[in-house]
Amino acid sequence: MAGSPHLLMAYYQQMPPFAGGTAMRGGSVMPALARLWQAHSQSHMTTLAQCEQAYCEVLTMVGDDPGLGSLRYRVLSGSLVKNQSGLIVRLLGELMIGMRAAAHVLIKAPAIVLLSSPGYWPCLLIAAVCRLRSIPYVLDVRDLYPEVYVHSGLLRETSYAYRSMQALTLWWYRGASAIAVATQGLKRIVAPQSLRKDGTSPVIEVVYNGFPQSLHQIRPPKHARFTVVFHGVLGYFQDIETLCTLAERLHKHDIDMVAIGYGKKENLLQTCKAPNLRFLGRMDHQYTMQNAAQCHLGLCLRRDDGISKDAFPVKVWEYLGLGLPSIVTPRCEAGEFLLQQGCGLQMATGDLDTLEAAIVNFRDHPEQLQAMAARCAQAAESYTREQLGQQLAQLVVGRLPVKVDPNAHQP
Repeated sequence: MAGSPHLLMAYYQQMPPFAGGTAMRGGSVMPALARLWQAHSQSHMTTLAQCEQAYCEVLTMVGDDPGLGSLRYRVLSGSLVKNQSGLIVRLLGELMIGMRAAAHVLIKAPAIVLLSSPGYWPCLLIAAVCRLRSIPYVLDVRDLYPEVYVHSGLLRETSYAYRSMQALTLWWYRGASAIAVATQGLKRIVAPQSLRKDGTSPVIEVVYNGFPQSLHQIRPPKHARFTVVFHGVLGYFQDIETLCTLAERLHKHDIDMVAIGYGKKENLLQTCKAPNLRFLGRMDHQYTMQNAAQCHLGLCLRRDDGISKDAFPVKVWEYLGLGLPSIVTPRCEAGEFLLQQGCGLQMATGDLDTLEAAIVNFRDHPEQLQAMAARCAQAAESYTREQLGQQLAQLVVGRLPVKVDPNAHQP
C-alpha cells in the first residue's frame, strides 16, 4: 500500500468554532503547520503537481472547514464524548472515534501525524496504526493519562485497568518522534516516562497554550460595580463549590460575580442564591471574552489535586491577554507565573477568608489593580497563540527527514 508523501494529518478532538481549549490550540497550530508544510513541499518535492497536492488534513469531531486548499477538516461521524460521562461510556465512545480516525490514517499513510490528547483512546489507536505503517508521529500532550481518570474518580491507582493504561501510555510516549507538552510540570513527568530501553527519548518541548492575539483589541468599559469573573468548563477539577460560597460572601461588600461556562457542575451555579451572581451559561468564545473583559479581576479556582498543581489553565492565559489580573487556586505553575510576572495571586484551595480579603483589597486599591493590569499586558507579549502555534508547527515539520526554513512563507 503506497503512502502519501504530500499529506500531513492531525487529530484534534475539536476545532474552531468550538470554544474549548483543544479547539483553541488546534486552531492556532494548524494554520501555521499548513504554511510550513507548503514551504517544505515547494522546497523538497520535485514537480509542480506534487507541490499543489501538498496539504494538511485535520481529523476532528467538531469544526467548520476553514476553506483553505492547504488546510482541510475531516469531521468524523459519531457523537462527541462528554467529559461528564462515565468511564465505560467514554471508553466506548472514544474507541469508536479512534477506529474511524485510525482507518483514515491507515488508508492514506501520510508523511507524518500530529496527535493531540485529549482524547486518549483515539490517539492510542492512531499511534498503533502509525507504528504499523512506520509513520512518524508527534504528540501534543495537554493532560496526563491515566492520571486524569484517577483524580476524577473514574479509576483506582491500584486497579488492573490503571496499570494497563499506564503501560499503554509509556508505549505511546516512547514511540513518538517528538512530544509537545503544555506546561513545565507535564515535561517533568513525561520526560522520564518517555525514556526508551536504548537510552534515547523523543524530543520534548514545552509549548504553552497562550491566548489569541485578538484579545489585545478587547478593551470595553468596565462594569460600574467591582466585578470578578470565572469562565470555562465547569467540570470535576473546577472548585465551583468555593466559587458559589465566595459569591455569597462578596455580596455584603457590594462586589458582583459573573460566571460563564457549562459542564458537570453548572447546576451549582444555577441554584446559587447569591443575588450578586450572574451565571451566563455557555457562550461562544467571542462573547465570553467580551463579557470577561468588562470585569475587573479574573478567578481560576480548582481542586487541590495532582493534576491541578501542574496546570496552567487556558482561562489564565486569556485573562493575561485581556489585561486582567487574576487569582489562582491551588498553588500551581500558573500561580507561580502570575507571581513572577506581578500579574496576580495564588493561594490554597478553599481558603475563603484569604480569597475574600484579597478581592476586597483589590476593590479598595484600584491603583494596585491597574499596575497589575499593565504588567499583564507586558508579560503577554510573548505568549500569543499565533507565536506558540508556530513553535509547535516547527517541532512537527522538524521531525521530517528533510527540514524546512521555519521563516519561509510567513504571511
